[in-house]
Amino acid sequence: MALLTNAVLQTFNAILSRFSRATIDMERFREELELALSIVFRNLYMSEDEIEIVHSK
Repeated sequence: MALLTNAVLQTFNAILSRFSRATIDMERFREELELALSIVFRNLYMSEDEIEIVHSK
């Protein structure tokens, strides 16, 4: 999973660079991804408690 996460981060950074935006580190990437996943989980009718469990792992 770590290799996939690094590959996705590298892809995001390539896109950001292409548009002259600052790249992000792994910590920022995880923070932003966590927010997006929370929206997906809410749309799938998961409770806030369930979402918190997912994010704590």
